[in-house]
Amino acid sequence: MAAADKLRGVLEPAVAGLGYELLLVEAIGGAGGRILRVTIDAEHGIVLDDCEAVSRRLSAVLDGAEAESEAAAVLGRAYTLEVSSPGVERPLVTPEHFRRHAGRTVRIRTGGYHLGRRRFVGRLLAPAAAAGEVAEVEVDGEVYRLPLDDIQTARLVVEWPANARAAPGSRRRKQTAR
Repeated sequence: MAAADKLRGVLEPAVAGLGYELLLVEAIGGAGGRILRVTIDAEHGIVLDDCEAVSRRLSAVLDGAEAESEAAAVLGRAYTLEVSSPGVERPLVTPEHFRRHAGRTVRIRTGGYHLGRRRFVGRLLAPAAAAGEVAEVEVDGEVYRLPLDDIQTARLVVEWPANARAAPGSRRRKQTAR
């Protein structure tokens, strides 16, 4: 079992008990000190107060006796806890996330190759099928059926209106008369 999976088992009940969904758990770093990144979500969205409440609860759980052996085996004694919202380019983790966001543009990276590629940016077509759990993604007119268990990362792609932001490096310079 991967480190993040072990930690998820310890953290998920505490996060759910506060009324939030645990999206991602990432344990980054080595023995000198790890960073534990936790991403949470809620139907009403996430604000700073939500992150603070979850951080306080998870700190108590991780430092408490009930989780000490499991968490310490993964994290060691020194760790930094980071709790955040999923942001606008939110991760898709569960089959329900893929179903909920059908029709949206996604960025997916797979573990193996599918028709010669591992990276996909396109429209999520169909909800994940119950049998076999796949996501169908249309990229440049071609449809790819990607098994969810082979997807390493999947995120929504925000499609900003053309007038929402200036192109990088296009700062206007002040004109001066000579």
